[in-house]
Amino acid sequence: MDAFFLKLSGEEPESAELRLALKRLLNRIAKRKDGARLFCNRKAAQCLNGLKLPDALLLETLPEADFPAEVAFFAPPAFLYAVRRDNGELCSEQLQLNPDWALSDFHIHTDMAYCNVDMNDADALAMGRLAGLKSMAFSEHSGQLYLSPDDYWHDRYNPEGLSGCVLAPRIQEYLKKLKKLPDDGFFRKSFELDLDRHGKAVVDCGDFQISEIRMAAIHQVMTPTDSLAAQKDFLFRAEQALGRGLDILAHPFRVFEWDHLPRPVELYAPLARMLRSGNCAAELNFHSNTPDPAFYRICLEEGVKIATGSDAHTLVEIGELAFHLKFLKELGVSDLTSNAIFRESDLKNRDRSRNLC
Repeated sequence: MDAFFLKLSGEEPESAELRLALKRLLNRIAKRKDGARLFCNRKAAQCLNGLKLPDALLLETLPEADFPAEVAFFAPPAFLYAVRRDNGELCSEQLQLNPDWALSDFHIHTDMAYCNVDMNDADALAMGRLAGLKSMAFSEHSGQLYLSPDDYWHDRYNPEGLSGCVLAPRIQEYLKKLKKLPDDGFFRKSFELDLDRHGKAVVDCGDFQISEIRMAAIHQVMTPTDSLAAQKDFLFRAEQALGRGLDILAHPFRVFEWDHLPRPVELYAPLARMLRSGNCAAELNFHSNTPDPAFYRICLEEGVKIATGSDAHTLVEIGELAFHLKFLKELGVSDLTSNAIFRESDLKNRDRSRNLC
């Protein structure tokens, strides 16, 4: 069981930024499947009071004199803490990404998602900056902005897009929301485009004009109980959508995991070639998802860039790219300034002539 060491200076003010950082650290600790121990000094324990602790976390207060000498104070901007592994190794970690990496989170939901937990725009932007992101994108489910929860969760847009549905539109509220946010270049306006069975985006073309990123996801296949039929349907939708001009394909192949189907390894190479041909990045996404390194290795071999997306539905997930960075390093992308990673600069001079909807 890993042991975490959290030390706060008695002079550190209990600010909103510190509270967000502590929530973020607790979320990171909660990802440990075998539990963890957290050693705090008195000030840290006071600041944690009132926050929801992970179920498997053992919390213990230590006198500062008993802390390893290497443990730094948990303070902005880096928010350093220490972890002692099972093998006895003590290493320093930080919550904030290295600004030199210029990483973006292209997949963040808002309080308009039916599946959001605690999102709000002001705290989301604050969390993105706290994380050390170069930029972030609000990318709401397009179908949820037009359909009732019942119609959306029952995939009633799947056969013929919006034309076959009774609309309960909230799209104008979403567009007004985005327009009210500070236009300082830190965030992008976007959608996570749902696709119908024809591979067409579930969005009104006029509403889509505000979007600065073309990101789509395949959330369902027509025959989820038949593996071969599901593969054929998936590849058809991907081919149609990529032919209309995408920047990012969100969580490739997650639909197979959610439908309890085998990994479609025979589709890895064909999809990677489609992505390359369409100049589209493959998103690396760990939200209820287990990405297969084999697919991303093929992407790198084909020259397909990898986009980082948290798929955040709660504030603490925004910019949480620790698993992404570990995964990339295991793929051999040890230089996190590498051109293999899709970046904000890759959005310049994109082909916008094709119609997605």
